[in-house]
Amino acid sequence: MPVYTTFKGGFGDAWGAANYFLRLSEETGEPTKVFNLDPRIREIVPLLDSVGSVVEVEQSADVLVHSHRDPSVLRTLYPYQIPPIVIPWGVVFAREFFKTKIAIWQPNSSRTIAIQLIPRHANDKKGCPAEHRAYFCERMKSAGYEVAEMGLPASIVENIQLASKAQAFIGICSGMSHLCYSVRIPVHLLRNDQDSNTLAICHQGNPHREYANVFDVIREFCP
Repeated sequence: MPVYTTFKGGFGDAWGAANYFLRLSEETGEPTKVFNLDPRIREIVPLLDSVGSVVEVEQSADVLVHSHRDPSVLRTLYPYQIPPIVIPWGVVFAREFFKTKIAIWQPNSSRTIAIQLIPRHANDKKGCPAEHRAYFCERMKSAGYEVAEMGLPASIVENIQLASKAQAFIGICSGMSHLCYSVRIPVHLLRNDQDSNTLAICHQGNPHREYANVFDVIREFCP
């Protein structure tokens, strides 16, 4: 069984990696051995409903799996000499994510909408302009919805519980959108001038609706 390293990706990558390692374990019938396991993945794995398992090992990896395409970045992070397999995480993790063990969304009459419209990094272009976000929240509240922000500082479990009680998730492609797929809540994703193929590649197998921007969402939720 090969030993895989993790990476320095965002929380969405961590969620996808946890699913990937568990699915790999299910398919091989053995634990997936991981050197230098990202602590976020360590926290996510027990929350997912899978018969697979992940174990941490102390030895160096046989194969390096990483999202960076620049070999110099790889060698800075992992200086030992092993053959790197550089893969686009979105493609690898596009299969439907495992359900969570602690909560699954059920159709409900809740007027709460879970949202994440601001990316973790300020220079990430997929987020909504501040004025669009403010207008969206105002319109949703005037239509009788409660708007609940997902992400930090809430814990992973708290975000899962929030999503399981809301009517839907509306937001950008992010760690929270991946989490919501596992909760099985209806997911509404915003492209916000992203490449039209990006969401389709990252979320194959994860049912969702796509919108160009928040104004398209407002037209649906606030007729």
